[in-house]
Amino acid sequence: MCSLPTFFPFIGHGDEGLGERDRVLVIGGLILAMDSATDEPFSALFARTLACDSDWWSRRGSCCETGCTQVTVASLKGAEELISFHGAARGRRPGTALSQHMAFHVAQYSRRAGEREAR
Repeated sequence: MCSLPTFFPFIGHGDEGLGERDRVLVIGGLILAMDSATDEPFSALFARTLACDSDWWSRRGSCCETGCTQVTVASLKGAEELISFHGAARGRRPGTALSQHMAFHVAQYSRRAGEREAR
């Protein structure tokens, strides 16, 4: 298995990242990409959705499994810092309340190098 740096399909870097996968992985090597799965409580804090484009991944032959992960921070200040990481690019939705306990729905996309893409 190979871990590639993050790439972002929603700003035009997805195919570039998948091209790198094909360059460095042997045929049959596995790529795993984690992304936001749905509009869920964490995503609701932002004016624009954090949910990924599952159709983009499907068209490129990826399988998807979803799950949930949780984060607990020591203080609301810690929650603000976590939110600001995402909020800088997405814009915080006005009037949303923060909590020290946050859940994220995640999607894990996987595909083996050398498999055909969906057309």
